[in-house]
Amino acid sequence: MVRALICSILFLISPSFLLSIEDPVKLSEDLLPGLIQQIETKSTLEGTLQVPVGEGEAPKIIPMKGNSRIRYKEILLQADPNSVDFKSLRTYQEMIFERKNGDRDLSMVLRPEVRGVIFMKKNQAKNAFSPNGSLTWDELDGLRTDQCFAALQGIFPSNPVLPGDRWRMTLPAVQELTDLEVSAGKVECIFEEVIELAGRKVAHVRLEGKLKGVNEDGPVEQNLTGKWYFDLEDRYLSYLSIHGQQSFLNKDGKTVGKITGQFVLSRRILSKDNELTLLSKKLKTEPDESNTRLLYINPDLHIRFIYPRNWHVSRVQGRQITLDEKNGAGLLITVDPPEQLPKVAEFQKETSQSLLDRKATIQRTDSPTQLRTALSSIDKFSYLVNMNQETVLMSYAIVRTKNGGGIFAARIPGRENGLLQKQLSQMAETFVMEQELQISK
Repeated sequence: MVRALICSILFLISPSFLLSIEDPVKLSEDLLPGLIQQIETKSTLEGTLQVPVGEGEAPKIIPMKGNSRIRYKEILLQADPNSVDFKSLRTYQEMIFERKNGDRDLSMVLRPEVRGVIFMKKNQAKNAFSPNGSLTWDELDGLRTDQCFAALQGIFPSNPVLPGDRWRMTLPAVQELTDLEVSAGKVECIFEEVIELAGRKVAHVRLEGKLKGVNEDGPVEQNLTGKWYFDLEDRYLSYLSIHGQQSFLNKDGKTVGKITGQFVLSRRILSKDNELTLLSKKLKTEPDESNTRLLYINPDLHIRFIYPRNWHVSRVQGRQITLDEKNGAGLLITVDPPEQLPKVAEFQKETSQSLLDRKATIQRTDSPTQLRTALSSIDKFSYLVNMNQETVLMSYAIVRTKNGGGIFAARIPGRENGLLQKQLSQMAETFVMEQELQISK
């Protein structure tokens, strides 16, 4: 939909006055390092989606409804005038996504402790991390859907224009506004007039378009209408509003659901912000393995741990959490209350017998070692085995805390992989159980 969930505050408009101009005006701005801006956004969406149930059954109609509120200050750290690549430091005052698909709640609030964010865009890929702490996957996903203003430079005409002129928005700008991989269609801007608005001389531009393409919802069609204002005195885009309708398409191109959304953005250029400028010099703004790690929180199991971005949580079932690594490694974590955690000798005997039962040849056994942290004790051991004509390292750990703990069982392809073994150790060392798990008998 028009930007997954973006948008702004109400834009209060005082009486406007039409102004005449004789010479073409340039509607564009320079985004240079050091630029400081305040952006406030608000969005709403509502509609339905048809979900297949089974052969011969009528599809289920799922209602969808959501809104978002976002406010932040931003200082531009790096910018490429010939592309949409950029890096900035943002301090979020508010980032709230509220969305429900049927009974499924997809809401997210950016935690106060990670509201300082380094935001980056290269080509069409966005990324973010917080120098203050680890983001959760939901927080990272929400930040990736947030607006990258540098990518909107394609909304401007390439040449000076007069009222009545129209031009086509560039593909990167369209993609930034719609989150759509466009296969057909276009969005055009039409210079309507120059007006006086709230005591400011602004250009009023209308936009309209129809697009087909693919986004996270699958094949879709979008119809867009909207407007934006360009401040002609300080030369920047100050307001953007878009109304959109998205139709979900099935494999035959037929509509199987619709949602409508409203996107509003309000923007101010700030002459200075001493706190933001100081933070940009003080904080580490380059991503590395440490500051890009993610935080996993499971309130039902009362656990949390930190994991690298080359891993992702692929499945949660009962007391078991499965993580997959992009090169083929895997990790299964089983959460247990204190009385159910096995002794290390018993667990090692059990795992070796299990490997033998699976016709594995044990080439090497690494004896148990123990590590103590401030909150836990960790017993680790591993086997190098040949199984199904493949050499793999089977790595195990028992993490004990006063409230219970977790059993880690990992499979790493290849003979040795120091980085993955280090990452597994870090996940075990950051494992925290905040209260004892109660299991129904």
